[in-house]
Amino acid sequence: MTRVAVVGAGAAGTLVALHLLRREASGALHLTVIDPDRGTGPGVPYRTTDPRHLLNVPAGKLGVDSAEPLDFVAWLRGNGRPGTGPEDFVSRGLFGRYLSGTFERARGDRVSRVHRRAVAVTSRGDGLSVVLDDGDITHADTVILAAGPNTPGTSWAPAHLRDSGRFIRDPWRPGALEDIPEGGDVLLVGTGLTMADLARSLRGSGRTLHAISRSGLLPRAHGSYSAVPVPTFAMDHGQVLERSVRYVQDVMAQGGDACAAVDALRPHVGALWSAMTAGEREVFLRKYRRLWDIHRHRLAPQSAAQLERDITDGVLRIHRAELVESLTSGSQIKATLSTGQVLDVCAVVNCTGPQYDITSSADPLWNQLLADGLVRPGPLSLGLDTDSSGRLRPGDLPIWTLGPLRRGNLWETTAFAEIRAQAEGLAALIGS
Repeated sequence: MTRVAVVGAGAAGTLVALHLLRREASGALHLTVIDPDRGTGPGVPYRTTDPRHLLNVPAGKLGVDSAEPLDFVAWLRGNGRPGTGPEDFVSRGLFGRYLSGTFERARGDRVSRVHRRAVAVTSRGDGLSVVLDDGDITHADTVILAAGPNTPGTSWAPAHLRDSGRFIRDPWRPGALEDIPEGGDVLLVGTGLTMADLARSLRGSGRTLHAISRSGLLPRAHGSYSAVPVPTFAMDHGQVLERSVRYVQDVMAQGGDACAAVDALRPHVGALWSAMTAGEREVFLRKYRRLWDIHRHRLAPQSAAQLERDITDGVLRIHRAELVESLTSGSQIKATLSTGQVLDVCAVVNCTGPQYDITSSADPLWNQLLADGLVRPGPLSLGLDTDSSGRLRPGDLPIWTLGPLRRGNLWETTAFAEIRAQAEGLAALIGS
């Protein structure tokens, strides 16, 4: 019997476990899924219980099997939402329930669920050992690391703010927003998808929400875009980034939408990223990353419309600025922005998103794996270095990963479609 340990029970871990079970129906596989959370499926993006937090992908693209993309729509229609169509954007919490339920129906007696945190992986003569935080050990022939990215970074925040009870370091931690006083103004640091969600949760009578970022740019809304020519430029080293940028500019010059250009580039992103030099990748991250993100990772139309209404009504104010100083006095924080403006707020919420630099992590698992040379950082220290199949380099041990931890090698690897494809590929490779 082949023993596979999956570390992480969020979307990536649940998907790869599910596809391994579907691939190997003979009973020759035993899975151990390791994660301190009590459930499976609803990782950080899908853990929210706020129905106003919508998926940013239409329901018709979110089946757990790429061959059956409408499976989620069928599940919704059978679970209290009979009128749901493939183009509808539904709450993320519903998708978490769908993932969990699909996995629970498939697991049978071939899956052991361990509610502990993995702190180390070691090699033995007859396989691998996953060490847990209580000292127990899970033995496996293969390990799949599907724990996802780190919690949001806080290096931008002054030290005294980070130590303040008015600073929300991780807004997705259960109960994180409960201590924010009713009616007080709030500062949201970051203007991406996390900010858009929290703006819906925190809006209230008499409260003004301030959101800041260096660019001040907001995610675009999903919509209908006219087709644009498929990119055909050569991928020569030293010119890939320049040609990619020129392609988007040409599309826009001809009246096309930048979102449509990004969609046309998306199937080729892995190859484009691989063909870029290290210098080009650094320029992309410094100069174009935010522009890519707002056109690639879009808002559900309903969420975008509410955001615009809040801005128009003055409920939400967007500032192109950084936080340079903060002074806590009682229940209030005086937050000084790089523009010179001083905001009086009752809380500062970190909306900067996941931190992908694995070398700055405080997680003992990553620290042990790196220190022992069993894995190495991905390009530009984004995630972990892998080969084309997701096997962790240097490749001495049967350890794989998928999803956000492959960002350094693939760049685009955080969306459900990419994670699903990687899960299916790993299941075919490991379960064969």
